[in-house]
Amino acid sequence: MTAPAGPEGEGGQLTQPGASVSAGRPRFWFPFIAFMAWAVSGWPPIAHGPPSVSRTRTLVTPRMDSPATDTTASVAVDLRAMTAVWMGLDNVPAALAHRRMEEARRSRDMSESRVYGPDVMTVSDRDKGPASAEAPTYFPDHWREVGWEQKARENPLSAVMTIQEMEAAPAEDFSPEMLEAFFTKGRLLFNNHIAPRLTELLATDAKPLVVEYGCGAGRILRAVVDAGYPCAGIDISRTMLRHCARLVPEPALYPLDDAGRCALPSDSAALVYSYAVVQHISRLSNYVTAIDEMCRIVQPGGVLAAQVNCEDFAHGDLDNPDRTENFETYSLHYRAGESEPHQRHKYNEWSGVYIGYGTLQGLLAERGLTIERRYFHTRKKLRGLWIVARKAA
Repeated sequence: MTAPAGPEGEGGQLTQPGASVSAGRPRFWFPFIAFMAWAVSGWPPIAHGPPSVSRTRTLVTPRMDSPATDTTASVAVDLRAMTAVWMGLDNVPAALAHRRMEEARRSRDMSESRVYGPDVMTVSDRDKGPASAEAPTYFPDHWREVGWEQKARENPLSAVMTIQEMEAAPAEDFSPEMLEAFFTKGRLLFNNHIAPRLTELLATDAKPLVVEYGCGAGRILRAVVDAGYPCAGIDISRTMLRHCARLVPEPALYPLDDAGRCALPSDSAALVYSYAVVQHISRLSNYVTAIDEMCRIVQPGGVLAAQVNCEDFAHGDLDNPDRTENFETYSLHYRAGESEPHQRHKYNEWSGVYIGYGTLQGLLAERGLTIERRYFHTRKKLRGLWIVARKAA
């Protein structure tokens, strides 16, 4: 077949048999040009970085507190590059096409599959880009120096849920909108981290008692009650417990005394859980007491699910922990294989103990519990680690 005369034949483009021609041009010409333009345009954009940086993160089950990015950009890069090679376009060098295909492939291959709670994510220990940055929190500076009871008296909702919308929450009369946001987040936390543990326990205990250590104003306990489980709450702040009794009246509530103990019997709960609590403890001895009290309450064969701040996995790799040395008022953090600390953290009343993973393992083992799994709370905060430990039967 011979290329038609005139401009439409300059690129070797052929008129298909039976195709109608308008003004000397085939009907498919403009869509074809549009497709070629898209193929080499660079849209959707993809961040270009050094080969050692993984840029793909995949979230199978979306979660409000975990950013999800899809692979559209990587697929588009493959299509653009392959189209450029297939068309033999003079204005897109083959090297560029090959680089783009290799870049997309490398981004996928370098990622490691990991399971985070109920979700499946893609994580690379080489990727600590924007997704690893901690979300902003909003709290008064003096909260670093005052205890939990004082925070509860000033702004109990914001002390529990430190987001911008709660900054102006009153000390007593909470609006319906604020309470809705408060308990909605509690349901999310229950569904993601507590309900899976209860599902596992139901095989051996028809009505497991569920205890929250550090229940605050009942944000998560509300979801436990709604799910039909008998439950109890523990807190160091009597003001928080007063709010909890009003907002979530069903659970039994237990204050901690000056020694950090409560009146709940030993070995009484099938599940004890704690979220965003021990990370605010500013002395190691008090931290150990909190761990001891939670372990005391767990019944033989029962489970402790606790979220802690642990710097040992902040690089994103759950299989290769760094090392932490904990002291009464501060901690030293070492990268794996290094003898000099790269960070010193001084505890305060907001950013408290960063517990070493080895230290935590030892504390639990001394009390008859073995860690069965660990996972990140969110990719936004790799310091936030969940541990699920079971007490020997």
